[in-house]
Amino acid sequence: MSCWCHKGKGSLAVLVMSAFSLSSVKAAEFYFQPQAEVGVEADSNRNMVASGDFVDKRGASEGYSGDAIGIWGIATPLTDTTIRPEVSYADYPRVDTNDLRTVLDLNSQAHSQRGQGGIEGRFDRESTTSSELANPQFNPVNPDLPTTPETGRVRFDTTRTLFTVVPHYNYDLSQRLSLGVIGTYQVVDYSGTNAAAYIPYSYYLGGADLGWKFSPRFSVTLGTFASHEEAHNGSGSVNANGGKIGFDYQWSTKFSSHLELTGERDDTHIFKPTAYTTGSDGFGATYSTTWTGQVSKVQLSVGRTYTPSGSGGTFRADQGQIEYSRDLTQRLTVGAAARVINETSVSQVYLNGNYNYVNFETRIKWKLTPTWYVTGGLQYLRAHYQPPVGSAANNSVYISVGYLGLGKPY
Repeated sequence: MSCWCHKGKGSLAVLVMSAFSLSSVKAAEFYFQPQAEVGVEADSNRNMVASGDFVDKRGASEGYSGDAIGIWGIATPLTDTTIRPEVSYADYPRVDTNDLRTVLDLNSQAHSQRGQGGIEGRFDRESTTSSELANPQFNPVNPDLPTTPETGRVRFDTTRTLFTVVPHYNYDLSQRLSLGVIGTYQVVDYSGTNAAAYIPYSYYLGGADLGWKFSPRFSVTLGTFASHEEAHNGSGSVNANGGKIGFDYQWSTKFSSHLELTGERDDTHIFKPTAYTTGSDGFGATYSTTWTGQVSKVQLSVGRTYTPSGSGGTFRADQGQIEYSRDLTQRLTVGAAARVINETSVSQVYLNGNYNYVNFETRIKWKLTPTWYVTGGLQYLRAHYQPPVGSAANNSVYISVGYLGLGKPY
């Protein structure tokens, strides 16, 4: 169920109470939306065992899962904050695999007469059987986090812990000209039996840009950035710097697009077993758009970025992601999502981490009541790794029953 409240009512007199109550209603509003789901699934190769892997956890399996989510929202005339914790557990007894996931997403935005700022963040701790396979669906709280830390490689009895925070601030120097700063901080660590197969790291990025509004709909930003990535095992580090130019266009209140062109220099420093430095120059471009209709929604992101990776160093990520949903009736919703990734190391040292990956999912949802629902779907995953590992694929079918509280009351 959904619950919300207004904060701070006076108690001195009816007139004072009414005025104070009206002011505080405008000042802060809260809501809580719980969600819970239980499901079953069948997989042809849940552990994504590749053709060249010599392990004993290959094969088809049934799976059982439970998921609990809470969505907290706080809104004022100047701020909007969403907090989304999630705890889930899945068990695949036939292949002796289970996964306990704990996730926390945060998105908080604020604005004043001349400034706009915010912070996006994510913490997650989960088995590499799910953490290293990029989700085809967009994150509902933070759809635009800047890195792609997934390696595409699954190792049994191993857990990844990830923490990402992205603060940013823009100040309007005039009605058209603005100055902005942005940062990214990310820490990735691995634990468990096969943690040595990955390279934990810390990543820092800072940037600044100038923006110019040509019209209320169209704006351009020109910026520069620098980053540093440090392997926790002391094997190496990467220093990068570059520039970017971005174009934003608001087609309508329901349709917006963003195009960004980047160029950067990456210097990879190897400390062991033999110390040396190698450098590379690269160019990237990304395009993202969101369209929301009365009964349907489309999100799209495609392009090339440079990202830290648990495979070591910086990788060039060529990827595309699209998600579509449509309400056929008040009760029936259909949707599909797809993601394609091709990651290539910018350094010759980490070429064994190169991979390409496809994840496609189609689903259907039926509302039994305004809060209870049944959903089911099909999913296909395929990953190709550097020889001699080869390729791995999984076909999955699932069905679940869930409860979702009512949405925002404001």
